[in-house]
Amino acid sequence: MSCWTKTFCPRSGNELPSLFARRHTVDVRGILIFLHERDDPGLPQGIAYADPPFMAVYLNRFLPTLLTCEPENPFVAVLAPLVIERDDELKAQVPKRWQAIQSANLPKPKRTQF
Repeated sequence: MSCWTKTFCPRSGNELPSLFARRHTVDVRGILIFLHERDDPGLPQGIAYADPPFMAVYLNRFLPTLLTCEPENPFVAVLAPLVIERDDELKAQVPKRWQAIQSANLPKPKRTQF
């Protein structure tokens, strides 16, 4: 059961999880963020929860769609290198992603951290 809502991206025609709109059907006390499903070690042996207190989120499932739908979003742009697997594609996108971060309406200290 997921507590993330789905948002339709008109640019790509895909649904993506909304990072800001949660359904309140699950009592989630923490989020474990993994790049891929294969990185998730699962629950320790001998421990099982009917309703685990943590929800796992896999960036490879929705970040590529967010890059298409929200290319100017600095929070998305800063994560782009995690899912762009080919070096030539990453090099081609660096100027655009850098510009998205530099032109974002963020306080200068925050922009510098990005």
